[in-house]
Amino acid sequence: MEIIDIIINSNAEKKDIINSIILKSFSYHGILFGEIVRNIIIANYYKKIFNKYFINFSNNNLIYTTAFWDDKIHPETFARTILTNNIKIFFKCQKDAFIFMQDIQNEFNNDYELSVNEIIIVAKSTINFTLGKTRLFKGYLISIELVILYPKDHKNKLKIEPPFNNSNLACDLFLMDNKDNIRISKNAGEWYYNLSLVERTIFVTKIIQDIINFETIILKDLSTSDNCIRDIKEYITILLDPIFPWKIKNLPYDYSNEVDSNCPICNLALETDIIKIDNTNLHHKCLLKYIETEIDKNKSSEYWKKRYIYLIKPIRNFISFGDSYNKIDWKYYTSFII
Repeated sequence: MEIIDIIINSNAEKKDIINSIILKSFSYHGILFGEIVRNIIIANYYKKIFNKYFINFSNNNLIYTTAFWDDKIHPETFARTILTNNIKIFFKCQKDAFIFMQDIQNEFNNDYELSVNEIIIVAKSTINFTLGKTRLFKGYLISIELVILYPKDHKNKLKIEPPFNNSNLACDLFLMDNKDNIRISKNAGEWYYNLSLVERTIFVTKIIQDIINFETIILKDLSTSDNCIRDIKEYITILLDPIFPWKIKNLPYDYSNEVDSNCPICNLALETDIIKIDNTNLHHKCLLKYIETEIDKNKSSEYWKKRYIYLIKPIRNFISFGDSYNKIDWKYYTSFII
């Protein structure tokens, strides 16, 4: 009996699938936006540093690939391996989107779920790919969420692009329209075009610096949000990322170093990951999970309509994400101060 050992690197395989989808989208004039772009910025930055380190050891491709995905090798650049579970693509014309969607469907046999607003159709799908499947082994499943935006009118070629002058997080202001070009959106928002050319240049530089440090700011004034819950869920998602958690620099509460008490939510000692609301210290992760629960329980409550979260238990304090916009340090982001 012959037994064949095959080494499967699921992350490397997933990256190859993602790259294939990305390159295919570019061939049909697609524009990447959202999580995928910021992760490419991060991965490219740390990969370049890693390559300078690794070139002194070996030029063997197998050794390089093994080392690249090993979190014990040059751990300070492990963000080189960051991947995405979500690919968002925008097409300015319907025909390009249809051809791309059909091409993807032919390869992955996926289905699309459509929703429509006034001018844009949103097509959502899950790409499933099974690695190493045999008659006796079910293999390893890779799943990637695909979100495709295109014009509702087949005669219309859209002149606007994500985030459609309604930016939420600064880390999502960047678009990618071919494999060599990452740029800030032409429709970042009116606030952006009210900045001078020099201020815009400084702003973009500092936002990219934030991104590679897994930091960002909330740009949206939630008093004008059309979906406050969706926006806050986006903050919670990146703050609770299990591998590469982010820091949002203008949350409606402050980070704290006070460790002389217990968290009022979990009742465990405060040692790390601490924030302060009024005079109460608590674990940041506990607060975020509490907010998730409140969202699920109180979607139609008056507190949510007013864009507040009311912490009924145990500290009885209001926090409002509508306050975040006013906490942006515009002087830092538009001047040469360090």
